[in-house]
Amino acid sequence: TLSTDPDLPDDVLGFSWAPAAGLIGEDTDTAQGTFGLGPHTVSLTVTDSFGETDTDTASFTVLDSTAPALTCQGGDAECAGPAGTAVAVSASAGDVCDPAPAVASDAQQLFPLGNTTVTWTASDVSGNEASCQAVVTVSDTLAPTVTCADATAECEGALTDVVLDATASDVCGGPLQPERVNLGPYALGSTPVAWTAVDLSGNIGSCQTQAIVVDTTAPALDSCSADETIVLSAAGCQGETVGSA
Repeated sequence: TLSTDPDLPDDVLGFSWAPAAGLIGEDTDTAQGTFGLGPHTVSLTVTDSFGETDTDTASFTVLDSTAPALTCQGGDAECAGPAGTAVAVSASAGDVCDPAPAVASDAQQLFPLGNTTVTWTASDVSGNEASCQAVVTVSDTLAPTVTCADATAECEGALTDVVLDATASDVCGGPLQPERVNLGPYALGSTPVAWTAVDLSGNIGSCQTQAIVVDTTAPALDSCSADETIVLSAAGCQGETVGSA
């Protein structure tokens, strides 16, 4: 501001600002101060050497048009189950005028397999907003677990069916149906049989068992003649069949 005395241009003038709290140079005509957000009014009273005074006021508004500074961080994790996986994500915000801008996101408690984009928004007391995005990646690198056991069957011929069974499970996909590589039937002895299971991510689990065909049954005779009785005479080795059983 500029203040003069029309009666005596060279007169010594005194200055008084109100409110004076926080002002630097409150006894000059160019005081400065720090003001918070919103409207403000200050007044300057000028007094000459004869005690005459004049007062003027000025109004101004401190505005905040700067958005908060927002940074966000996604994360990576191994799949923990079919229902989803917890992944730690974070964001931080700072603002010139607001010491604690509000931060919100659309992050889920559990994330599905694959990539998910999370969006954060920060807003200050003046309604300025900033946003950022980060990617959460849930991977499935673990092969399914396949469980199988040997099985034994009695020989039924050149080839014998052997009942084999296996189960498979996957951390990320739940139960799976394993497939048998060598379907049979099987020859006498022990034959290796492989089982495999593939999950939705293409991971392959396997298990190997034995199909065992044994022969514990004695041979069966088709037929045999009936028993016969032979009587020998004392005179020699001449004999006669006298009956049969």
